[in-house]
Amino acid sequence: MHKINPFLSVKKVFFFLWLIPLYVNGQDSSGCFTYTLSAELVSKYMWRGVELSNAPNIQPTATLNYKDFYFGFWGSSPLQAGGSHEADLVLGWQGKYWGFCLTDYFVMDHSIERNYYFDWSENKTNHDLSLDITFPGTDKIPFRALAAFNFYGLDKQHSRYYEVAWMFTKDEFEGEIFAGGTDHEGWYGSYEGVVNTGIMLKKSIKITDKYRLPLFTRLIVNPQKENVYLVLGLKFE
Repeated sequence: MHKINPFLSVKKVFFFLWLIPLYVNGQDSSGCFTYTLSAELVSKYMWRGVELSNAPNIQPTATLNYKDFYFGFWGSSPLQAGGSHEADLVLGWQGKYWGFCLTDYFVMDHSIERNYYFDWSENKTNHDLSLDITFPGTDKIPFRALAAFNFYGLDKQHSRYYEVAWMFTKDEFEGEIFAGGTDHEGWYGSYEGVVNTGIMLKKSIKITDKYRLPLFTRLIVNPQKENVYLVLGLKFE
C-alpha cells in the first residue's frame, strides 16, 4: 500500500495557494463565446455519497460557452504519487428552468502502462456516458434537482441517481441541504435507497481588497453504508 507523506501534501497545498487568482473569464472579439477556467482543492474526493479518494485532490475545470450551450472538461488528480486520475468531457445546454448535460467519465489508473482511452467498444471501454437532466432553481424557487442516467460503457448496470437540494443564504454564508439516492443496485448503492445526504456551507474569505477566496465544507452521510464524511475545499476563481 502506498503511504502518503503528510508534509509533501501540505507543501503541495501551499503551492496551489500561490496560484491565486487562478480564475480566467474571457470573451472573444465577436462577443459570441465566453470561456472560464477555475479549480478546486478538496481534502478528499467525494462523488454522490461515494468516497473515490481519501487524499487531497486538485480538480480543474475549463468551459467554453456559446449562448446557452457549453462544452468543457473536468478533472481530478490526487496530490500524491499513484492513484487514479479522472478526465471528463461535458457537453450541455442550460436554460432558465431546466438543462441537460452529456458527460463522458474516464478514470485512468497510473499503476498500469496503458488505459486504452480510444477504445469505445461497449464490452471493453473504460469510458462511461451519462445523461443529466437538471433544474437549477430560481430566486422564487430555492431548490435544485438532478436526474442522472448512465447509459453506455463501463457501468453495465446503467446506474441512475436522483438528487434534490434546498439552497439558502444566511449572513455571509451560502449553503444547501441535499439528499440523493438510486432506484436500483449499481454504482451508487447495493440496493434502492438514499445514498447521499448532508449540508454544504460556503463563505468567501478576504485575501486582498480585490480578491476573495471561496472556502466551503460539506458534511456528507451515506445511510446505506452508514458512513459519514467531512470535506473541506477551496475554490480558486
